[in-house]
Amino acid sequence: MIKDKIKEDIHRVCVELGIRYYLIGGSAIGAVRHQGIIPWDIDIDIAMPRKDYEKFISEGSKLLKSDFELHDYRTDKNFGTFHALVVLKNSYIGFKFEKGSDKQNRFGIFVDILPLDQWPDDVNYKNRLIKKHKFIKLLKKEKYI
Repeated sequence: MIKDKIKEDIHRVCVELGIRYYLIGGSAIGAVRHQGIIPWDIDIDIAMPRKDYEKFISEGSKLLKSDFELHDYRTDKNFGTFHALVVLKNSYIGFKFEKGSDKQNRFGIFVDILPLDQWPDDVNYKNRLIKKHKFIKLLKKEKYI
């Protein structure tokens, strides 16, 4: 499976750089329930502590095999999420949400790479961070940033 090839290359890079990573979300559920990827899932979800995530973005992206490329808000001005993707170049994924409607993913086959940030204990500071995150999402949605 192609998603496994991307995951294997991410694993190779993480081992080489000493980066910690974890399967999360549907990928973690699939590992337990299906002994692999959930058959109908379109991606793999990997999370890294923020420090390791930044190292993967800055150093790991250069070590990926030439079949793959890393996308995030720093490499792609139209990127719409806060986390990175490792993408198989020249691949395609089509979605069928409703009868007769097709939607195409412009990145093709990918693996999500998500940063894990520790929440502060201070409730007021935590609430300010949540508001800031919502505001940034709104600005991105309205194409101000």
